[in-house]
Amino acid sequence: MIKSITITNYLGESLKINLNDMEPTHGLLVTKIEGVGPAKATINKTDLATSDGSKYNSSKMQERNIVLTLRFTESTPELTDNYVDATYNIENTRQRTYRYFPVKRECTLSIETDNRNARVTGYIESNEPDIFSPEEGCQISIICPDPYFYSNEAGYFPHITEFSGLDGEFEWLMEPDGWSNESLTENLTEFGSIRTVYDQSFPYFGDQENGIYMNIHFVAEVTTNILIIKRSPIDPNQIKGAFLLEIEKFRALMGTNFLSGDVITINTTNNPGVKLLRSGKYYNILNAVSRDSDWFKLDKGANSFTFTAYGNEQNLEFRIEDYTLYEGV
Repeated sequence: MIKSITITNYLGESLKINLNDMEPTHGLLVTKIEGVGPAKATINKTDLATSDGSKYNSSKMQERNIVLTLRFTESTPELTDNYVDATYNIENTRQRTYRYFPVKRECTLSIETDNRNARVTGYIESNEPDIFSPEEGCQISIICPDPYFYSNEAGYFPHITEFSGLDGEFEWLMEPDGWSNESLTENLTEFGSIRTVYDQSFPYFGDQENGIYMNIHFVAEVTTNILIIKRSPIDPNQIKGAFLLEIEKFRALMGTNFLSGDVITINTTNNPGVKLLRSGKYYNILNAVSRDSDWFKLDKGANSFTFTAYGNEQNLEFRIEDYTLYEGV
């Protein structure tokens, strides 16, 4: 059951509509929602000349079209340009929709249900008010080029799986006596420890397979290839894919090895690519990727990955970021 809908316009202004609130101060009641289930798919096929039926070629998800039907009630005045319109009427409510649903502008629609909190981004195709109806309202159409809902449980932040990095070990509890190191020659206080794990498994709960973002931060120079492997979570010896960054191709592109301070981001989502951040500038290093590399997708359930830099793993920090995709709410 849908509990609430939050619309965020292109200016970052948000309006939350609770579906069980029959006397909202904003004056908007949702009477119907269309297009929040799974979007339609286009199935590409070829007819067979000598036998029945057809042959499947490929398929893709179509864009999503969400249609909101709203009914207007009297709403509280709204502060606009330091001026308060003191009247309580339906006209204020209708004009409020022009603010939060401006035609042709980008918007984000967040939908909260009993067990999901998801968002989708689209563009306002139309806002059609029925001014002369006994129960005045409007119908709003939103076109979403990306048909998937993204999990909103952690806001706009991805799920992160750390393979290597720093763990904080020092905690000061602000005790009355304060904190001190009792020796000037011995290292008695540990502020952090370097953690490196080469194999990690993590779950994915989405409805649809999704790509990932692999981030490599170099803390020292690396002169070897970097290999990332996707393994079967049931049988670690079964390899389901491999992604290889070749040092020779990287040297041909950049004229150097992987240097301290470099950050490489590998994107295997619908907009794949590989970029290097060096000294505040981004570089496209797609040509440093082996032609036989696999562009990983997450499977529903457990996913297992391994990385290696052929003896230089301690010189880099590696993590995987992913977003949960839903076909509908």
